[in-house]
Amino acid sequence: MSLADRYTSVQARSCQAVYDEVFVDHEYEVDLDDLKFIIDAGAHIGLSSVYFASKYPDATIVAVEPEPLNYKMLCRNAKKWKNIKPIQAGLWSHKARLKIDDSDVESWGFTISENRTGKGIPALGVQDILQLFDQTHVDVLKIGIEGSEVGVLEASKQWMDKVSSLVIELHDRFKTGCTAALDVALTG
Repeated sequence: MSLADRYTSVQARSCQAVYDEVFVDHEYEVDLDDLKFIIDAGAHIGLSSVYFASKYPDATIVAVEPEPLNYKMLCRNAKKWKNIKPIQAGLWSHKARLKIDDSDVESWGFTISENRTGKGIPALGVQDILQLFDQTHVDVLKIGIEGSEVGVLEASKQWMDKVSSLVIELHDRFKTGCTAALDVALTG
């Protein structure tokens, strides 16, 4: 069975673009050996997680996705991969509760913000995920979180030295300061 046969999509057109990024263009190709722990933040429907799971069968892939319909599809796609561990949450700078701000966009393009009422989707920081899985190191941290990377990167002093490879999509068009936050995080 090919990888194409091992995932399910409800939004074929928008998901085809993501499929092409992952499996045709190999945007998440990393040249590392012996990977054990990968965090896929903004996992969408799990295509990048499936890619990592197939390439690194001995690694644990933590697939973090806050949006409920995406998460449902992520779980369906992850069923066939024992090493993918889906979590319905958003990657954030700290534990919090989140709300989806623009649910009318493509399934891969919504943004989130902190919900100060204490209700909503859970949010976890990188440190929280490491602790949850009893890990001290991340081999690959993939971040595709549509502008929320600013806050995550601003809190990176807690975890940046624990990451071997950072694969990140910057979304300055959604929230200004993403590139600047990465520059500061990488230069300390």
